[in-house]
Amino acid sequence: MHFTCIKVFSIIFFMQFVFTQQTNAQQNIDSLEFGIDNIGAFGQAVNKIPVTPAPVVNAFPFNVNISSVSNGIHTLYVRTHSTTTSPPMQGYWSETNYTYFYKQNNVTATVSTVQKVEYFIDTDPGIGSAINIPITPATQVSGISFNPNIGALSNGFHVLFIRSLDANGKWSITNYQYFYKQNNVGATVSTVSKMEYFIDTDPGAGNAQPITISPATNISGLSFNADISSVAAGFHVIFIRSLDANGKWSITNYAYFFKAGPQTATAVNIIKIEYYIDTDPGYFNAQDIPVTAAPDIANKSFAANITGLSVGLHYLNVRSLDSRNKWSLNAFDTFRIASTLPLRLLNFSAAAANTFVNVTWQTTFEQNLKTFEIEHSADGITFTKIGNVIPVNNPSGSAYVFKHFYPVPGANFYRLKIIELDGAYSYSNIKLVDLKSSQPPVTIYPDPADKYFMVKTDLQNFSLDIIAADGKLIRTLQHINTNLTVDVSGLPSGLYNIRINSKSKITNTFLIVKH
Repeated sequence: MHFTCIKVFSIIFFMQFVFTQQTNAQQNIDSLEFGIDNIGAFGQAVNKIPVTPAPVVNAFPFNVNISSVSNGIHTLYVRTHSTTTSPPMQGYWSETNYTYFYKQNNVTATVSTVQKVEYFIDTDPGIGSAINIPITPATQVSGISFNPNIGALSNGFHVLFIRSLDANGKWSITNYQYFYKQNNVGATVSTVSKMEYFIDTDPGAGNAQPITISPATNISGLSFNADISSVAAGFHVIFIRSLDANGKWSITNYAYFFKAGPQTATAVNIIKIEYYIDTDPGYFNAQDIPVTAAPDIANKSFAANITGLSVGLHYLNVRSLDSRNKWSLNAFDTFRIASTLPLRLLNFSAAAANTFVNVTWQTTFEQNLKTFEIEHSADGITFTKIGNVIPVNNPSGSAYVFKHFYPVPGANFYRLKIIELDGAYSYSNIKLVDLKSSQPPVTIYPDPADKYFMVKTDLQNFSLDIIAADGKLIRTLQHINTNLTVDVSGLPSGLYNIRINSKSKITNTFLIVKH
C-alpha cells in the first residue's frame, strides 16, 4: 500500500482590507493584528503589523510564524485598526476575520517494510486482532491470494476488509470489497412439467394459457399456436414460462409480434415502376419504366441512363406502385463505372531465345496503370504469376520485355494481367511457346516429393540445380554420371525448378515439394 505525506513549512497570507464604517471623516487603516486560535481583546493581540495608512489595503502579504504551533488544525484570526484625520472619530477596529489551516511535521517520506496483513468480515475486532494473512515481509506486497473463512457466514451480501502494518508500527487505511455468499447447492436436472403463455398482461403464475407438452428435462424446438383472436391489431408481446417438478417457475421469456388488421383479398395490379441512381428525388419523380399493369411483373428489363455519372461505385434503386397507391420497398443493386480505357495494347508475344523465353508487349496509350503481371501455365488452364513489370504510364505508349529463365520442356503458355490503380484488371490474349528437346529424356519422381526425389536419365557428367519459384538458387549438385536420389526434407513446401545442365543443353522441369 502507498501513502502520501503532506508537508506544511510556512504560511503566507494575502489579504485585502476595506474599512466600511460610514463616517463623515476620512478613515485610514493604519495597523493589523493577528493571533492563532485566540487573538484576545481589541488591541491586545501579541502579533501586530504596521501598514501604510490608507482607506483600502489591497493584497497585503504577511508571514505567520507557526514553529511553536502543535501539529493539527488551527485558526488564524486577523483584524485591522483605523484612524480618522480629526476627532472625535479616532480608533475603530474592523470585524475579526479568520481562516483555517493545518500544520504537519516536515517528514521525509521513507519506504517501510510491510510486516503484517490481516482481514476481517463485516465487524472490526480491533487493530491487530483480525485474521492473519501469511506474507513475506517486503516494501511492497502485491498480488496476494488467500482463502477467507466464510463457513459461518449467513447467505447474502458481506464486506471483506484488509489492512497492513509496516515496520514503523503504522497501520494502513483499511481497504474493503463487497461479496455475496450463496449456498453450495449441487446442480440437479428437474423435469419440465408445465408450460404456459400470455399476451401483454400477466394473469399470474399458473393462470396463463397452457401449452401442451410431454414432460422432459429438456424441451426445445417447441411449436404451438397462440390464440390472438381477441387481440387488437398492432404490436404486442407474447410471454412464455415453464414449471419444473420441484415447483419452480422459470424466467419469463418474451417476443414481440404484430397483428395485422382485417384485409379484403382483392387483386392488386402494379401500375408504375420507376428507378433512380444514388440520390432519391422523391416518389413519382424518379425515372419512369414503362409497364403494362399486372399483379406480377417479373424479369422486367430496361435501359438505365448513366450519362454524366462519375467514375466509381453507384447504386441503382427500383420501386413499384400498385393500384391501391401503395409503394413497394426499394430494390437496389450496385454497379461500377470504370475509368477511361487505361491502355491500348498494340501487341503481345512470347518466343524462345536459347535457354529462356522472351515475353514482349507494346502499348500505344497508357494511363492509371499499377502493374503488369506475367503469368505462365504448362497446360493453358492453370496460370501462375512468374514476375511483374511496373508500367511507365506514358500517354504515347511504351515497349516492355520480360525474360522467363525457367520454362518447362514442351508447351509453355503466357498471358499478361493488366492491373489498374483502383484494383481493376484485365488480361491479354494467350501465347504458346513449344520447347522441344533432342536430349536424352530425364525423369524425376515422385512428384509431389516429400523427403526426396529421384532422377533417372541417360545423361553423363551433368549438374543439377534446385531453384525456388522466385528464381533463387537453392542447391547445386556437380559431376553426376548416374541416376541419383536428392534429399529435399529440409526444403519448404512449394514449387521448384529442377534444372539439368549437360554439355550442350539445359533441361528444366518443375517439381512440387509437399510435406
